Amino acid sequence: NGYQIGLKIPLLFNGNASKIKASKLALQAAEEQQKNYSLSYEGELNALLSKLEQLDEALIYYETQGKHLSDEIIKTAEQSFKHGEIDFFQFIQSIENAKDIELSYLENLNQYNQTVIDINHLIL
Repeated sequence: NGYQIGLKIPLLFNGNASKIKASKLALQAAEEQQKNYSLSYEGELNALLSKLEQLDEALIYYETQGKHLSDEIIKTAEQSFKHGEIDFFQFIQSIENAKDIELSYLENLNQYNQTVIDINHLIL
């Protein structure tokens, strides 16, 4: 009966070194992707918050002045038409202007709500 004893010595050490180098590169790539995502996230959030502030100002304007203006346009148009000061075409134009103000408010309100939803989607 015989026994054999051996010693295994790697001749090339580059195998592990290249794996380590590849792992470091993969880590750097992941870190850069994370930085890029963070910058993109912050940029999108800031843009949405800016848009929300702008829409909020438009809504406040309508609630403080626009609604009153729209109501006055309608009231004046109705009185002027009843007294014969304006014709039917001018009456319709006045009503259309008043309704355009209201429609603009509703569009801003819709955009405001959609922006809030977008911000919540981004944050959550």
